[in-house]
Amino acid sequence: MNSWLSSNCAAHGGWASKLRVTAHWLAVASSMVGPVAAGAVVPASFPASPAPRISLADLSLKELLDVQFDTVTTASRRSQRLWEAPASVSIVTREEIAVFGYRTLADALGSTPGVYTTDDRYYTYLGMRGFSRPGDYNSRVLLLVDGSRVNDNLYDSGWVGHESPVDVDNIERVEVIRGPSSSLYGSSAFFGTVNVISRRGGSLNGVETSAEAGSLRSYRTRTAAGYKYKSGFEFFTAASYFESRGVERLYYAEFDAPETNHGVAENLDYQRAWHLAGNAAYRGFTFSGVFNKRTRGIPTGSFASQFNDPRARTVDISGHVDLKFEHEFTPGTQLMARVGYHRYDYHGVYPYNAAEAGDPVDVLLNRDDARGDWWGTEVTLSQRISSRLTVTSGLEVRQNFRQRQLNYDATEPVTVYVDDDSGNAVRGVYGQADWSVQSNLIVSAGLRYDHYSTFGGSTNPRVGVIYQPWASTTTKVLYGRAFRAPNAYETHYLSFGQNPNPNLGPETIETYEAMIEQALSPTVKLTASGSHYQVRGLIAFDYDPVVYSFQNLDQAKSWSGDVGVEGRWRNGWFGRVSYTTQHGEDGNGIELTNSPRSLTKGHLRIPLFHQRFSAAIETQRIGSARAVQAGRVDPSWVANVTLFGRDVVKGVQLSASVYNLFDRAVGSTGFDEHRQRVLIQNGRSYRLRLTYTY
Repeated sequence: MNSWLSSNCAAHGGWASKLRVTAHWLAVASSMVGPVAAGAVVPASFPASPAPRISLADLSLKELLDVQFDTVTTASRRSQRLWEAPASVSIVTREEIAVFGYRTLADALGSTPGVYTTDDRYYTYLGMRGFSRPGDYNSRVLLLVDGSRVNDNLYDSGWVGHESPVDVDNIERVEVIRGPSSSLYGSSAFFGTVNVISRRGGSLNGVETSAEAGSLRSYRTRTAAGYKYKSGFEFFTAASYFESRGVERLYYAEFDAPETNHGVAENLDYQRAWHLAGNAAYRGFTFSGVFNKRTRGIPTGSFASQFNDPRARTVDISGHVDLKFEHEFTPGTQLMARVGYHRYDYHGVYPYNAAEAGDPVDVLLNRDDARGDWWGTEVTLSQRISSRLTVTSGLEVRQNFRQRQLNYDATEPVTVYVDDDSGNAVRGVYGQADWSVQSNLIVSAGLRYDHYSTFGGSTNPRVGVIYQPWASTTTKVLYGRAFRAPNAYETHYLSFGQNPNPNLGPETIETYEAMIEQALSPTVKLTASGSHYQVRGLIAFDYDPVVYSFQNLDQAKSWSGDVGVEGRWRNGWFGRVSYTTQHGEDGNGIELTNSPRSLTKGHLRIPLFHQRFSAAIETQRIGSARAVQAGRVDPSWVANVTLFGRDVVKGVQLSASVYNLFDRAVGSTGFDEHRQRVLIQNGRSYRLRLTYTY
């Protein structure tokens, strides 16, 4: 899994001085609060309703649409109301996934404010707050499944497309936490943390089968079963298979020559994915597991491989098993303990022309393989010390006992370029205190220390003040520091002149945020936020012929702002509009690549036929961005439409979606491994889906 990154020198900076500055800000904010008015109560977040305590499967359509998730568990490793969370939070529910026709986790995440995705017909990449670095396999966003870390131990990749261990139909909800969370989760919780909460048997209480077909000769089948018994035992299991032939003929002008099929890649845009998932729970114990295998053709001739060769492909295999115990010993005292085993396999086949210039083509097959195995355990204790103080503390141990990287030419004579198997151990301890200074004022402070057997320790704090001057208004001022540890690829890969660098240090980021949420009515809210971050020690590839390795060379900083309006009505109507402006630059003041200047998103759900059907419209405009190689990527605008029906006949759900309705040209920047400056995405496509539950 090759990648090269451009770089500029950067120096590390201490966090203590910045923390003092933030403390001053918080003190000023606190001094403005003043005493609480007589009779004031702790106001609920928008809208004011508790988390559901019953099975969603038992609710009518109207009741289901009325359910408002008012709690979040990821921001502080415990359940708390949204307004109390020391972070900017977005939640995507299973209902929204169905109604808007999201096909992957990437679709769901890309619908949230300030998040964007890039697809190079190889992998899907996440961008947050104007940062999506070429060669970053989503290593700066932490992906959790039911609270368990799933970023692999080789590239730190947290996949979100069909290569992801997450099947979108097995999601109960997704919690998106923007900003640094290393104070609780350690490495990779850099720009954000995504926690996928899986469906449980009680939400189904039956068997569910689905089939779908769409454009590009795409097909998918899925079967799931789940029950919750009177004894309390609950289980859920699901299996699915997806296949897409993709675009039959992809034209790239950069390869327009007779020896490369005049720039046409034929039948190489395919992908196939198998997915298994399941969980079982009884008396506080939960056993869960996932498995995913994705095979992807490579139509782009990336990494200077032979263009239009049908043997070019990648295979990604990921999975884990996890045993968790949760128990509330006394009101306000909760314990969570877990242990899990994870595995990730990557296999790439890259054909190369080994012939001299002018000689007939002589193709050899290069294999790039990797396997990672690791186990981890953690314990978290949340205690309500008093009516005003809650403390969360914990420790985490992770042992990476296999980090195998292998690169060789499979064509005779076999030549091995890389054969490395490293390993390391990680130990972390953390704590967070949430103090209700007054009924409408909360101060949250957290700190985590991680020790790596490779480079040593990293200490990361987070501080926040949450204040509600009125029952309809919530304000938050936050500071946080996070890090990303250098991964096995960056420190140990040795091939084609690339040197390992076991002395790499971690990247660090400091983020300042402020936000306000204002309820305009019982059903409509306005949100606005602003953030600034500074990244130091950014790991980048140094092309110096003497060094030629990854170094802590670069810097980055960004300013961004978001504003949005959202409304949810009891008759089933839902609407949201958000606008994000952002500007990021490197240590030399040059605009960051793949960093759109603006993001505009709109969502509208229209109930039809007594709410049995709905029409959902999603629009997104992605602003202009600097391309990696040269020039800019033009702005793009797409609209997706989904007609969704529940109980069309008893037990039957039907949805029909049109993506990129107006067939607009959408481009993504080509990265360093591509010859293409811009990679054009798919045009208009369709999907028809039928689900039967019994």
